[in-house]
Amino acid sequence: MELSQGGIYPRCMQVSWNLSRTNSEIYVEIPLFCPACGSDRIWKAGIDSTTKTKPHKLYCADCGKRFYPHTSQFFQDQTHDFLKDLIDAALGRGQKVTDLATRYHIAPSVISTILTDFLAFVAEVQEKAQSFHELHPGKVIFMDEKFLKIGGTEYKWIIAVNEYGDPLASLLARDRTAPTILEVLLGAIQSGGQPDLIVTDGFSGYRKAILLAELSIIHIEHIHNPPYGRVIITRIEQTPTEIKETAIGTTNDIFVQKGVNIGRVLVKTTKKPQKKTGAP
Repeated sequence: MELSQGGIYPRCMQVSWNLSRTNSEIYVEIPLFCPACGSDRIWKAGIDSTTKTKPHKLYCADCGKRFYPHTSQFFQDQTHDFLKDLIDAALGRGQKVTDLATRYHIAPSVISTILTDFLAFVAEVQEKAQSFHELHPGKVIFMDEKFLKIGGTEYKWIIAVNEYGDPLASLLARDRTAPTILEVLLGAIQSGGQPDLIVTDGFSGYRKAILLAELSIIHIEHIHNPPYGRVIITRIEQTPTEIKETAIGTTNDIFVQKGVNIGRVLVKTTKKPQKKTGAP
């Protein structure tokens, strides 16, 4: 993070932003406002040499608050809202670029660049869902995630679409644990109804979320690790007392060709933990 040298009011900070679409990095000018009073009359107050990163120290000329760039108002209150507004815009239900630029004091060209990256991700997810549906018709929830990193802080954007690529649910979170994924999954079911299939990548959190939802369903995992082209198809059957999973590993990529070439079959039954009942 670097402070801009131009002018005292308002002072800006450059933060890095990773663009996954082009595998590149840009720097975004973030205006600095006091986290206590919101003032933009910010002075430099030296460097904190007691820490390894040696961050700049800042001083508010209005209220006297001393703080660091990464604890300014934007990073305390607005980062999540900024990302969420960009996601809404990428899903076609948000504000215009000029409105976002005005609200967050960020150049329209920078917002356009980030939004283009977001739109490319949505288009990729929609294309995958539609291509799969052409080969394997049925009611599908297709889930994927995008990793976002701004100024060293990571976020996860989890999205669910139907077989036609229509967005069903979306969530911006700091993690992608099973409970977080479950929230998106339940939102997708509420929007689009019970699917025949749930399609994800091989991240284990998706399977755990399906089990937490107590769904009996077919889960298709498109494995992105070597050897590539592998797919795992699991029929999950849940009763009040146990979970039975019948998994078929394919040696061909059913996302690009019809038919299933079976590599191996695994059947697993797991007893569900029984809830303890108290004394009458």
